[in-house]
Amino acid sequence: MVVAAGNDNGNVAGHSPASCANVVTVGATGYSGQRASYSNYGDGVDLAAPGGAGSEGVPNGYIWSTVNSGTSTPVADAYGGMTGTSMATPHVTGIVALMQSVAAQPLTPSVVEALLKASARAFPVKQDTGKPLGAGIVDAAAAVERARSYGQPLSGRPLTDNIAESLPPLASGQSVIYVIEVPAGKSSLEFSSYGGRGTLVAYAGFESEPLATANIGASTRPGTNQIITLKSPAAGHYYFKVAASADASGVTVRARTL
Repeated sequence: MVVAAGNDNGNVAGHSPASCANVVTVGATGYSGQRASYSNYGDGVDLAAPGGAGSEGVPNGYIWSTVNSGTSTPVADAYGGMTGTSMATPHVTGIVALMQSVAAQPLTPSVVEALLKASARAFPVKQDTGKPLGAGIVDAAAAVERARSYGQPLSGRPLTDNIAESLPPLASGQSVIYVIEVPAGKSSLEFSSYGGRGTLVAYAGFESEPLATANIGASTRPGTNQIITLKSPAAGHYYFKVAASADASGVTVRARTL
């Protein structure tokens, strides 16, 4: 179920069905990528899509579609511009249909939601942190590609929940991929590396190899101490790539769920 967040410039927690569990809730952005002023917001919004912001003028401030001026019978066809989260939501609905069309097997609702969020592109402009609009702006090509490769074999060193493992020594440019299977119902997943010496970066991926340019979480602090926290993870396999940008040794890694 893909649901419009609503157009009251309020927290989505107070609106139904947008606040229901197990739905994909969509907020609206304007042409510039900012939150549209009317769009509901909050932690319950999964991601955003273009919904139009009339203040940006014609044509860029609107989502355009075919309309008809007849009230009971067709009269004249034309293009009409509208704004709203109900304009944003069909973008995501269509993308979900494309995702299902290329998937090797039907994707469950939780997997669809996770793949949409994992493949969303970053907002091009700074957002109001007090009015979050989800993981980013929906990216059709990236979401479809994630759906196409979902479930395909990918190897990684297995991690046991909350059990520390020693990272093998890495020369600059080398990397290791870890994997942990997360069951349903977890509120968070945390991956960390610490200790030893050298310089590392870490990336996270859901059912796919995490890359610097395509990931659902990253940590690039100086040194070896990196941490990635993923909230409300969907059930499935999470991969963490640890890469050395300077020779590293004596490092410990751990993944844990709550």
